[in-house]
Amino acid sequence: MPWFWLSANFLILSIIHTKSTNEACRGEYSVSDMFLKGHTFKTITVDSPTRCQMLCSQDVRCQSYNFIFGKYICELNNRTKEARPEDFKDDPWRFYMKGGFSRAPLGSIEELPGKSCAEIKASEGKTMTYGIHWIYSNENLDQAIQATCDDKWQKNQQ
Repeated sequence: MPWFWLSANFLILSIIHTKSTNEACRGEYSVSDMFLKGHTFKTITVDSPTRCQMLCSQDVRCQSYNFIFGKYICELNNRTKEARPEDFKDDPWRFYMKGGFSRAPLGSIEELPGKSCAEIKASEGKTMTYGIHWIYSNENLDQAIQATCDDKWQKNQQ
């Protein structure tokens, strides 16, 4: 029976390593002693940073996460440090990680609107596609509307 559990753990660790390696190849990495402040939509106590990564990959709103050492607290964020560099802060008890391969691009779904086309461009960089995106309406940060994001401007859809 112990061999079964050892084999099962080895298989799970191999899968996690493969996914982590794929993330590293795409340029995703953790940033120690830093966190994204003010964009947490869910806080959860977890047993490991790996669990935090899994929770982030299972929620379409999750763009990144912070992990608090010692307390094993996972903070799921709806923004990345690229979208909000002014909110990327020092904290020796945390690390920051951008969401992985399953991360929905900012503005691509109604549940994850951008503040503007410029914020979407900052978040997605070269991978941003021009066209229709979800953004917050000018008057109401609780309401998302569709807008056309082109190279330098946005126009609300009628």
